Amino acid sequence: MSPTVFFAQTDRLIELPETGEEIVLLNLEIPKCYKHNSFKLDGFFELNFLLGATEPLQSQGGSYKLALDYQLLDGIGDNCREVSPRLAETISGSISKDFENNYLDVLSNTTPNLTVVCEELQESFYLVASVREIQGAAFLPTVQFRSLNATTVFL
Repeated sequence: MSPTVFFAQTDRLIELPETGEEIVLLNLEIPKCYKHNSFKLDGFFELNFLLGATEPLQSQGGSYKLALDYQLLDGIGDNCREVSPRLAETISGSISKDFENNYLDVLSNTTPNLTVVCEELQESFYLVASVREIQGAAFLPTVQFRSLNATTVFL
């Protein structure tokens, strides 16, 4: 029997609340007749944010930090099951005082890509994320492109 592949992807922009609230980035529905299978899941998303300040950056300079938590779940709410541990992505750096623009758009691809194996599915796969910490010149964290692929596997 050959493996079956399911996938979901979107490029609809989602703003991540800086309050730490967890939001769903992407949901992958699996037909009921396949839920008894084991799955290998691959996930990917692009984290974007802006760097800027109320004063021109060339006179200020300074550092920035954005820390994000993300996780893959089976279901959502009270009955959810963790498919992956809570993972973290932290991006930090400093801005040179001689930077000429007032704002800079930063794109970060999650690395490594999320890959897990799930033995049985109760509901649907959900990729969720929350901003754990944001400091300095970083603001307006967003996610645009994201994808989830699930392949049936035989364990």
